[in-house]
Amino acid sequence: MQAKKFICVFGAMILILICASCGQVSNSTTGPEPEGSEDETPPVMLGAATVESSEQESIVAECTAVADSFAHLYQSALKEEVTAPYAVPSTILSKTDYDAIINFLAESNVPILETTDNGCDILINIEDFLEFWSKIKNGETGSFTAYSLGKDGSLFYHSYALEGEKKYCIEASAIWSDDTVSVGNLRKEELAFWDYTEKGNFLFERVYAPPWMGNGRGVIHIGSYDEQLASLAKDYITAVGYYGNNLFTTDWSEEDWALSIMKPAPVIQ
Repeated sequence: MQAKKFICVFGAMILILICASCGQVSNSTTGPEPEGSEDETPPVMLGAATVESSEQESIVAECTAVADSFAHLYQSALKEEVTAPYAVPSTILSKTDYDAIINFLAESNVPILETTDNGCDILINIEDFLEFWSKIKNGETGSFTAYSLGKDGSLFYHSYALEGEKKYCIEASAIWSDDTVSVGNLRKEELAFWDYTEKGNFLFERVYAPPWMGNGRGVIHIGSYDEQLASLAKDYITAVGYYGNNLFTTDWSEEDWALSIMKPAPVIQ
């Protein structure tokens, strides 16, 4: 009889221990978090701003319209395949077809950026920019939009705007796929600085530039373009930069310029 009582008590104790351990496990196990319990806001890049939905729709419609206007030229263009080490093979337009699209957009009064062989971005059709800068100088808000063409025929949207006290750059891209264009990569970033110089250069600098954007600075040349000066700048300034040399303090010639400008600067007593 006592043995039976002992077995019953022992069994009851085991059941209690099992139930207690189950309760601890259930309390310590992390279940699914209720919706909205965590901060689901994605990280935002410094200087980034929100592109409102209505603004997005307007940009998409505008980019699509410009791309569609030269679709017939893109579709009939000669496309050349290029390969680079560690890169996916891609296609580019022949120079003749690329220039044909640039000329078509220029003749259609689209503010288009043409990149010269010297790496200078020249704005064709400058009227909208001059009107924009006139408003900025008068303390008014305003915006200006220009386009550039990728070597593969992609269209890039660049807009510069003053909203209240802040300056912004808005960019997007229109990419071709099977002769159909799609617009994406919309981003809006605050600019720390901009200016239009007496030499006809529109300068700007982003508040923050990720590594793939270099220093975040840009320049667009407005108006006439001096090919000779641009060629000199490419050959003798781009090669060495403005710092750590005697480019502007030493007499040099084209034959020995590199050796001359890299000598230690003379000490001025």
